[in-house]
Order: sequence, then structure tokens, then C-alpha cells
Amino acid sequence: MSTEVSSYNDKLITTVFASTDITEEVNINAELDSTGYLAFGGSYGMMLGSFYTEAYGSYGRSDNVDVYNLGGLIVTQVTESLVIYINTSHQWRKTKGFPILELEIFDNREWKNSLGARYALVPWCDIGYSVGYDKLLSGNEGWKEVENDSITHQDFTVTFKPVWFDTFIRYTTGTHRVRPGEPITKHDSIELGFSKRF
Repeated sequence: MSTEVSSYNDKLITTVFASTDITEEVNINAELDSTGYLAFGGSYGMMLGSFYTEAYGSYGRSDNVDVYNLGGLIVTQVTESLVIYINTSHQWRKTKGFPILELEIFDNREWKNSLGARYALVPWCDIGYSVGYDKLLSGNEGWKEVENDSITHQDFTVTFKPVWFDTFIRYTTGTHRVRPGEPITKHDSIELGFSKRF
């Protein structure tokens, strides 16, 4: 179970996450944020040699948008202290643009990618960096969220790991979505998170 608070453009969003392992390979999860965005997902992960691989999917919705997401993750431990990962996903967004007229903006598709690393400074503190590249495949023509269909962003994360819980702070700069249910923003964002290990 974890909680995080995101801040951008003078706006605060609180999110609660919960996940559980059904088997050694299968995980299910859910999240709810203060904007009303609710999502459910699942993943299947396994080791392939020295690489951890995971396929995942999720469905989320709020009053304004439905989000379908399918993706994959590869993680490998380079040294005892250094982990690198690559993540890619395809996202379909069904935005309800004009509820009064019962019109919808349909088939907004995004291809989302990130490459990152995490380094353990000491047993109780990690630092992380990732760069993201998102391609807006469709849906940005008539209702432009951004001028360029290719957007990039960077994340800088510090995680503290006392005995029973983890706390992190993440700074994101560049063009990105702070939350799946939010519009794309060019404003930098800060996230503060807390997770309890059971």
C-alpha cells in the first residue's frame, strides 16, 4: 500500500495505490486519486536469465476520460548497487469532451517509453534517474494538447528506506502527464510518496 502527493501548476493531487501478489508471477493492483481517477490493473512477471521481464495492463477512468494501457518492462541488475530498466507501453484514451452534447474525442493513442537507472548509495537510500519519450500517435490533430507529437521528460528520484516503509521524492521536468487522467503539461512537477511494506 502506498500514498503519494503530486504538485504542479499550483495543483495538488493525492493518490492511493494498493497491490497484492496472487502467485509468484501474477500481481493485481488498484489506484484512486483525488481527481476521481480510478484504475485497476494486473501484471505477469518472470526471470529470463539475468533479466526480470513483466507484461502488464490496466484500465482506468474518471468523469472525463477512459484509459486503457498495455505494456512491458525489462529490469536487470548491473552491479550490486546499480539497476537499469526499460519500459514501453501503448495507451488508448477515450476523452469525453462535451458531455452536454454527448460528443466524445475517441482514439487518442500514445506510445510511452522510458529508460532509467537506480543506484543504491547506502542500504537505506537510493537515487534514480529516467528519461521518457512519448509519441502521440493520434488524437492530437483537432484538439491539440501539445504542438509537437513527440514529447520528452526527465525524472529525478531520491528514495529513503527505513525498516518498515519507503519514502520518496521525485522531480519531473519536461512535457508530461502528472497523472493518467490529467492533461499534458509543460509545468515541472514534484511528487512525495510513502509506501508501507507488508
